[in-house]
Amino acid sequence: MFFEDLYKCLDAHAGKYPLMTPCDCVKLLYQSVYGCGHFVDAGKAEQRLKAEFDLVQKNSPDIFESICNGRARLMLGAIEEGDISLVSRMFAASAKEDVAFGADSYNFQKGLDVIVSMAKEGRLPFSEIEAKSYINAYIQAGGGAVSHSNVYREAYAPAYRVMSPSAVRVFDLARKIEKTVLEKGSAVVAIDGMCASGKSTVAAFLGSVFDCNIIHADDFFLPPEKRTAERLAEIGGNMDRERLRDVLENAVKGDF
Repeated sequence: MFFEDLYKCLDAHAGKYPLMTPCDCVKLLYQSVYGCGHFVDAGKAEQRLKAEFDLVQKNSPDIFESICNGRARLMLGAIEEGDISLVSRMFAASAKEDVAFGADSYNFQKGLDVIVSMAKEGRLPFSEIEAKSYINAYIQAGGGAVSHSNVYREAYAPAYRVMSPSAVRVFDLARKIEKTVLEKGSAVVAIDGMCASGKSTVAAFLGSVFDCNIIHADDFFLPPEKRTAERLAEIGGNMDRERLRDVLENAVKGDF
């Protein structure tokens, strides 16, 4: 699945950025596998983002540009000034999530082969020889994160932040939470979904972005003394609704 997505992603970027070089493809691959690639302090990230935001052309039609593997570049030209604090915190939380999830170096190594293969097929705006030459030199230099090529920077003035899969998934929700908190002082958010659909992952990510308590329904299963046949026959009867209700009511009042 990763390599299928990588082919599609590189095809899309080749069409959008016809002057991109092997260096820019390797940068995309590195970001798709490793994320932003380093620890991020939210406070410092906000300072840098404010300075960069003032210089960015506000002409990006889409907030996110996919780099495959669930990750995306959040385009600074598509956000508003009021988003800066939120984006900075989400960027820091993305870096934390990237470190926790780890990365698959196998995908990166094979992804380099994909770049060469696509160049050979004429699907990228440079030759197979150029791709092999750059990648061989890159490996001999020790690999790692790279900057965009001068040609790419001059032509496209890239300005973005790499976001983790969770950040991409919850960005619209995070914006609504931020707006509610700024207007009302607090917000109560309920996350529902099937088993293993990612509820806990999303909650943990939001917990890294906002100053909040996370209440897990798993902590409210019905205790043994309440497990009667009648109760368990009810819809949701396996949950200690009474105890959960008390906690939620206190949370809404701000007393939790």
